[in-house]
Amino acid sequence: MTDETICIHHYLNSLMESFMNKLLLTLLVIFTAPPSFADESNSPIVHKKTIDETKYCYYADLEYSKGAEMKQNGKKKKCVSISDSKFEYEEKDKNNLVWIKA
Repeated sequence: MTDETICIHHYLNSLMESFMNKLLLTLLVIFTAPPSFADESNSPIVHKKTIDETKYCYYADLEYSKGAEMKQNGKKKKCVSISDSKFEYEEKDKNNLVWIKA
């Protein structure tokens, strides 16, 4: 073997060794990386609405104050205190607002 052949052989060996090291490092990173949570990070942040039945009547995810009147399913309704209605209720619910026929 000539010096030139030995030099080329040595160069190819170092290239192969470098490639193998990079490949091993890449595989190590891939297999030890934590799982991706991309599907969760793209989800919109949903803030739960605080419902206060002592302040509002609710319809179609909207708040209506005491005295509000509207049509629901073709019938006129009014937001009143449950204690002003004919509904039976527990004492703890006496200040809650409800929809009644207007």
